[in-house]
Amino acid sequence: MSVMAARTGKTTLHCPNDDWDFDPRYTEGVCPICGWGPGKRPTAAWLARVEALPWDYITLAIFAVVLLVVGVLVGMAANVNILPQGA
Repeated sequence: MSVMAARTGKTTLHCPNDDWDFDPRYTEGVCPICGWGPGKRPTAAWLARVEALPWDYITLAIFAVVLLVVGVLVGMAANVNILPQGA
């Protein structure tokens, strides 16, 4: 809660995850739906698993596959044979 909210008596917080306004005095300082609180990160189990993935390697692999597919399409359009004629 900000200093201005404490001075004006406003005790309602807004959760950005589920667009819900709540009073932290009655919910132990966290959103009653998802557990978000000021200065806290969401505690959903699926979100923790997603954040633990190595996204840099996954993105690199996706780019490599896309580059390979584009290379094959260009090669097919240009009638490029990668195998020798005798094979």
